[in-house]
Amino acid sequence: MKNNVCQRRYGLVLSCVVIVLLSCARQDKVQTPEGPVSESDVRIKDVAQLMLPPSVRVWGYGIVGHLTGTGSEVCPEQIKAYLRRTIPKATASSYGVDELIASVNTAVVGIEGSIAGDARRFDSFDLKVTALDNSRTCSLNGGWLYPTDLYPAQTSSERSLPVAASAKGPVFLNKTDDAPVNSDRSGYILGGGRVTTKSNAILRLNEPSFGMASAI
Repeated sequence: MKNNVCQRRYGLVLSCVVIVLLSCARQDKVQTPEGPVSESDVRIKDVAQLMLPPSVRVWGYGIVGHLTGTGSEVCPEQIKAYLRRTIPKATASSYGVDELIASVNTAVVGIEGSIAGDARRFDSFDLKVTALDNSRTCSLNGGWLYPTDLYPAQTSSERSLPVAASAKGPVFLNKTDDAPVNSDRSGYILGGGRVTTKSNAILRLNEPSFGMASAI
C-alpha cells in the first residue's frame, strides 16, 4: 500500500516538473513573421535595422596660442563674452581670458567640424580653424588651440543645447602649392574634436513586436 502511495506521489511530482519545463520552453520562444523561434536562434540583423542619425555640424570660437607675434588682439565684445563662458579656467590659470586675447601671440578663431552619425562618445574628428575676418592675424603657423567647447551649428545660441564636443590641439597649415591666398590665416586640427554626447543611434524592428523588442 505504501509503495502505491509513494509511486503516485512520485508520478505527481514528475508531472509537475515536466509541466514547468514545458512552460519555460514556451517562454523562450519569440514570435516572428515566419513563426515562433528560439531567442538564441534570432539574429538582430534579421529582425531589425540600425538607424543612424545624420552627421552634425558643430561650431564655436577659441583662442590659438603659441604664436610668434603673428596673432591679433582684435576681438568683438560679443565673442569675448562667449570665450569667458567657454574657455576652462584651467587654461587661463596664469592669465585671464581678456589678457590672453590682448596679445599678438594669440589669435581668436572660429572653429568648425562635423560629427559623423555613427560617432560614439569620446570619438575624435578633425576641425578647421579660421582667424576672424576683422582681425589683424597674419598666420596661425605653430599655433595651439586652447581647450574650448563646440555646439550644434543649427542652434542660435550655445546655451540652447548641451555641449556637443570639445576642441583642442596643434594647428596644421595647408602648405601645398595650390593653397589659396591668405591660407596661413586658417588651419586644421587633426583629431582635435572629441564627442561629448552619447550616440542617438536606434534599432528599429522590421515588424512591430513587443516580444521581440523585449528579447533584444
